[in-house]
Amino acid sequence: QERDWEQLGLKISRATMANWTIYTGINLFLPVVDRLWELLMKRDLLHCDETRVQVLHEDGRKATTQSYMWLACSGNDGLPKIIYYRYTPTRAGANAVKLLADFEGTYLICDGYQGYNAVVKFHKDLIRCGCWAHLRRKFTDAIPTKDGKEIPGSPAIEGRNLIDKLFLVESILSDKSPEERTRIRKELEVPILNSFWEWLDKQKPVSGSRFAAAVNYAKNQ
Repeated sequence: QERDWEQLGLKISRATMANWTIYTGINLFLPVVDRLWELLMKRDLLHCDETRVQVLHEDGRKATTQSYMWLACSGNDGLPKIIYYRYTPTRAGANAVKLLADFEGTYLICDGYQGYNAVVKFHKDLIRCGCWAHLRRKFTDAIPTKDGKEIPGSPAIEGRNLIDKLFLVESILSDKSPEERTRIRKELEVPILNSFWEWLDKQKPVSGSRFAAAVNYAKNQ
């Protein structure tokens, strides 16, 4: 862009354009982001997760040090979706508490990371809900493979398939009203859930195996 504009007779340095971008981000976009965050904290339901990121040239930290990006997302509540990212140097539970300190809703959907326990203690009436996508991944990881293909007969496949039945019902609910979703879930998903928990209670996984990790994760969460 710098060279294209120079060919048109307008000489503007790359540093100047970079400063324009920084100025625009700080003075025009950040107020919008802050407002979106305020609106997100007033929703009744919130999805949260965090993932590792690597930051180069960060003051006082090595480039190999792991940092974290936190994600907070609204649910399917009929309102415009809001997805928000926030960076922190560590994964400490205090960061989760600080992130969600102003949350006014009822339900927090997340994985089994213990850092979210501090959020529940901070918000006495908050209901923490397990994430079925994370649980499904545990069973998928426990399926033995050979030459990149799943070996049939694994109980982990049974667990994943039961969860897939839930996901199949959910796939037809995205355009339904909350009331309609509730009705269909009670009708179609409760029998699937009952089958899943009955199946889970019958499992006797080998201690220390990935399948044991999946079963324990399901029971604990």
